[in-house]
Amino acid sequence: MTKQLYRIVDFFELLQTLRTGKLRVPSAARFSDPNELLGLLFAELAHPVFSPLTEEAVDLAVNGLGRLRECHYVSCWTQARDSVAMWEIYSPQKSAAQLEVSEECLRQIFNDHYEASSFAKARGSEPEEDQTYFYPPTIGPCAYEDLYQLYETMQRRTRLRQKKAEQAAEDGTFEEVFGEILRESSEESQQLFHVKDAAYAYENEVRFCLKAMRRNERPFGECAQDRGSLLFDTHLRPTYIRETGDNIFVDFPSTSIQHVWLDGRAPKWLLDEQQALLNEHKISSTRSRAYGSLVDNQPMKLWRE
Repeated sequence: MTKQLYRIVDFFELLQTLRTGKLRVPSAARFSDPNELLGLLFAELAHPVFSPLTEEAVDLAVNGLGRLRECHYVSCWTQARDSVAMWEIYSPQKSAAQLEVSEECLRQIFNDHYEASSFAKARGSEPEEDQTYFYPPTIGPCAYEDLYQLYETMQRRTRLRQKKAEQAAEDGTFEEVFGEILRESSEESQQLFHVKDAAYAYENEVRFCLKAMRRNERPFGECAQDRGSLLFDTHLRPTYIRETGDNIFVDFPSTSIQHVWLDGRAPKWLLDEQQALLNEHKISSTRSRAYGSLVDNQPMKLWRE
């Protein structure tokens, strides 16, 4: 059965989405969580290609986390429909709307955007071309972790990998062992991408992320001579917000929306106006059950007969 996902948005943003057929996807650099995408830093520091690191290299990786956030564009959805906590945070004016869209539909939307501007199309292109490319979308539920415990865990794993690699070098089995470590590290990186502070567990979040890239200043032919050019895409670099913007916009037809839930705290006159506007776009809507008294909203027929 297809999973349904939900997202609370400002009502006027919803109207703009319906008018333009585009969904706004913000850069992670604009999120308020100071630990956003911290798992990417852990993944880099624990990766066997980069370990052991000098103090200067560690500082460079830590300072580079901001750049990583800039080039990752993330759309956040929740598996929880009637969450008072989510309405309180994302509908401060008590007038927002919650979209209901299937996960399958969202996957297709983000895959289509990637395929239209795939990183593969950058091969042979001109240096510093004014074009944004994307890697395949990373999609999945957030893994909520105690970040301080995760920090200790990643330190232990890094030390073990370093010792394993050092021992393999002495035994003459480095290539075989390094390959095993690399595979373990790659799997771990995929898991770490979805890590988020346990304090946000109430969000029950599923993320759809696109990493934006651009051509660097070097000619493609020169980059192609680099060792590992295909593996590391040495002709590409992460985008800056000043180039790509605070948001990207992906195609999002109104038919993607299965239903809209309106803030249950809104007065009736506002709910009526919102529903009338949505009806113009052939979007069905209902007042959210997250607020209000059941006995006020139900006729209690059985007990009145």
